[in-house]
Amino acid sequence: MAVSVRMRAGRRKRFTSDFSARPMRGRADEGSYDLRVGIDARRALFVCALVLACCAKPYDIDNSIPPAVDAGDDAGIADAAIDAASDAATDARADADSPSCFGPAGWTVCLAVLPTRTFTPPAVIDTDSSPECLKAIPKTWSTAGQPDACFVTARTIDVTTSVSVTGTLPLVLVATDSISIGARIDAASHRGGASGPNASPAVCPSYTTAPQPSNVAGFAGGGAGGSFATAGGAGGAGNGTTTNRGLPTGAVSTRPATLRGGCRGQNGGNGLAAGGQGGAGGGALYLVAGVSITLSPAGVVNVSGAGGTGGAKYTGGGGGGAGGFVAIHAPSIVTAAGSSILANGGGGSSGVDGGDIPGAGGEDPAPATPFVAARGGTIGGNGNGGDGYAAALPATPGFGASGVGGGGGGGGAGFVVSSGSLGAAKVSPVAGVF
Repeated sequence: MAVSVRMRAGRRKRFTSDFSARPMRGRADEGSYDLRVGIDARRALFVCALVLACCAKPYDIDNSIPPAVDAGDDAGIADAAIDAASDAATDARADADSPSCFGPAGWTVCLAVLPTRTFTPPAVIDTDSSPECLKAIPKTWSTAGQPDACFVTARTIDVTTSVSVTGTLPLVLVATDSISIGARIDAASHRGGASGPNASPAVCPSYTTAPQPSNVAGFAGGGAGGSFATAGGAGGAGNGTTTNRGLPTGAVSTRPATLRGGCRGQNGGNGLAAGGQGGAGGGALYLVAGVSITLSPAGVVNVSGAGGTGGAKYTGGGGGGAGGFVAIHAPSIVTAAGSSILANGGGGSSGVDGGDIPGAGGEDPAPATPFVAARGGTIGGNGNGGDGYAAALPATPGFGASGVGGGGGGGGAGFVVSSGSLGAAKVSPVAGVF
């Protein structure tokens, strides 16, 4: 098969579709060809491909050339068409093969389509049902072994009013340009309220020493606080019997390589009713931006654990929840005085005596005072709950004494990690390098 092409010299040359079978003006055994008018064979083949692939109906390529190629004697027209088609194909391949990616290795989020919007979060984001979550998990995230998560993407993310985050999945906020935090991102868990995203995940270890119920020593033992970056406090001894209290699991030996929430506090021992309930662990949150992340004086990021809930007669208190996990990554991170980032533990609830007054719940960590521990619940006796972790102060155990159920232990610390200095912000615990 041959194709006729108009060349710069104004003459037509014929090329075979199989050069090895039909040499032009030369001998096959000599391996040379007479290309007297400077024909670029590769260009001719490219034109053939365009003719065969792009036309709506077959052409008789021996006698007819598509008009776009045979439009005139000026070869520059054909050259321009060829170059434009080649450039467009190259650009399309580059767009498909080189999506924009954000974050470090193992935590990289690659987006095939870059968002153009500015996103202002609503009052509540439920990571299980929010329409803001991407329909598909970015492949780079899944292949790195990261868990399923709710991804919210935008060119800029502007937090101007407080947003509460809940759900079973971690939350990942991705801005191709910047994230500005001028209010509270509340991904913490709260006693008697909502739990943070991915709080108390299934990967948390089981407690191996449970608090005993009241029928063993007259008053039940307290539950231990949840553990994560640091260990929670032990439960208090019901009726002063140290063998009936709950004991915490150990802290993780190394920082997790995946995004996950903190662990729940242990429930207190039962009395005439169920013991105090352990507080939920803190949530899991990842903030990543292509240019900058800024916290203004009112900016807060909170992934703390919840305080334990008190029980009824003769029961032990519930342990506080451990702090969760917040990761922050951007080329520029700027924080103002007054801003805070915390992953503290909740306070344990108090044990209960034989009266009708229920146990006092443990406090939730306060974002305004991240260096002050969440206090354990108090009943005016020795069955008080332990304090949660704050500012390098470890969680404390619940108290126990004769005639009262043991208090729940305080919750341990979670993790704060960042790609750069967090500057003037109050941060608890101390941030690790991301």
